[in-house]
Amino acid sequence: MLDLSFRLFRRPRFVLGTTALALTLYYVLGFAFRPEALALDGMTLGELVWVLAIDQYLVECLTTTITFALVIGYARLLALTQVRLNVPGVLRFNVAFVPLVLTAFFVINPVTQTTRFLLRYGFSPDWSLYWAGYGYSAPLLRSIWSSSA
Repeated sequence: MLDLSFRLFRRPRFVLGTTALALTLYYVLGFAFRPEALALDGMTLGELVWVLAIDQYLVECLTTTITFALVIGYARLLALTQVRLNVPGVLRFNVAFVPLVLTAFFVINPVTQTTRFLLRYGFSPDWSLYWAGYGYSAPLLRSIWSSSA
C-alpha cells in the first residue's frame, strides 16, 4: 500500500517544471506531426518572447495549478490517498479519476481562456470577441472536437 499526500503538487517549482515539460512535448510533437501549424516566422523577438513566455507558459502555469488543485480536492473528497501496488489496485486508482478528467475542462477552460483574452485585449475589451473565440462557443468546441478526433 502506498500512501499519497500530493505535497509535490503544491510546490511552485513542480508546477513550473510540469508546465515546461508539457509545453515542450506539445511543441515538439506538434512540430513533428504538423510543422505548418507552428508558424512563428514573421514575429519579432519581442512578440516571440511574449507568445512563448506570457501567452503560453504563464497562462499554462495557471492551468497546471488549477489542475493540481482539482486533483488534490478530488482525491480528498473520494479519500483516494492510498493505492495498492498491484495491477488491479493501480487500475482502480486511475479509473477513479476518469470523472475528473472528463469534467475538468469545464472548470479550467473558462479561467485560462479569460486570462489569455484579458492579456491579449486589455481590461476594457470588446466582449463579443471573447464569446466568438474564447468563451464556450461553437467554433471553440468544434476546434476541440477536431483536434481530439
